[in-house]
Amino acid sequence: MKKVLSFALVVALMLSSASFAAPKKTAKKAAPKSAVYTTKKSDLSVSPKVSLYTGNGGSSFAIGCEVAKPIMERVDLMGEVIYVLPNGGVSNIVLSGNGIYKFDKVQGMPGDIYAGGGLNYNILSGSGFSASGIGFQGLVGMDIPAGDGTAFGQLKYVSYSYSVPGVTVPGFGTVGGGTVSASGFVIEGGYRFAL
Repeated sequence: MKKVLSFALVVALMLSSASFAAPKKTAKKAAPKSAVYTTKKSDLSVSPKVSLYTGNGGSSFAIGCEVAKPIMERVDLMGEVIYVLPNGGVSNIVLSGNGIYKFDKVQGMPGDIYAGGGLNYNILSGSGFSASGIGFQGLVGMDIPAGDGTAFGQLKYVSYSYSVPGVTVPGFGTVGGGTVSASGFVIEGGYRFAL
């Protein structure tokens, strides 16, 4: 549990410190009295999503949410939380942080392409055991303007390892256990809301 809290605290600090790193803007001329003032939306976006995990001999559906904030031109810092529905009696909660680079608009494409990657922390439970492990992920996706927000689709490659505890058998000692590696592709889609 301490690892989960530490990871969540690091992601929260990274997102909050990004706002302090933003360059200061120069003073602007006063607008005429007839101007209409509107409130500016923040740069923070929240993106609920659904996912399909593949690999390791099976597939699982997941639901999750991303929170992203620009930290410099074309670069966003993104945190995400995903709940992978039980597959074979084992569920997974994934906490991850990513750096995202937004490419120049490509003529003829319906949206904007981005790519990035980062680290993930996995908390697995079910079938009589619980375990956790850290891994990495890479992703590529496209943002497509839709209504007041942005629809998106992305493809990830995810890899992580975790330790499975052995079973203590009286008279024999510890049986089983060891390190398990998991990897596969993830197809995701959702909608981004600017706050």
